[in-house]
Amino acid sequence: MKLPEAIQEHVGRGRIPVSVAREIGKLDSEARQHEMAQEYLAGELTTGQAQATKKGSGAKGSDAAKQSKKWTQSGISITVAYGRGVTLADIAEALEQRAQLLRADGRTKRAA
Repeated sequence: MKLPEAIQEHVGRGRIPVSVAREIGKLDSEARQHEMAQEYLAGELTTGQAQATKKGSGAKGSDAAKQSKKWTQSGISITVAYGRGVTLADIAEALEQRAQLLRADGRTKRAA
């Protein structure tokens, strides 16, 4: 992946995730790569928005109302993408339902 050295340093230090760096690397100008990296570092761009960005465009995804949250614990990352009007209670309920399914399935399968 061809990225400016400053961006590579941020990736190496864990400030920019590899998934975001991949999207930054797809941009057609070094100036736009730096701009996107700074947006991510400033908290103005989520991982989901970076992944939805079209090559070479300044758009932050097709649906500006979409948001995402990411949590990491014990080496496991969970990213939740959601649209306008979704509450934290809605997210909690969806996660609880998924957790129940994982617990039931986990009795017979190992994590891939």
